Amino acid sequence: MARRILVVEDEAPIREMVCFVLEQNGFQPVRSRRL
Repeated sequence: MARRILVVEDEAPIREMVCFVLEQNGFQPVRSRRL
């Protein structure tokens, strides 16, 4: 089971890169532009 992690970042390219790296390392990122 993948561990979920919240990724909060305004800049879409940065957010997507962070999520990509997390997915490659077994995490399930939950994306958000802001809290």
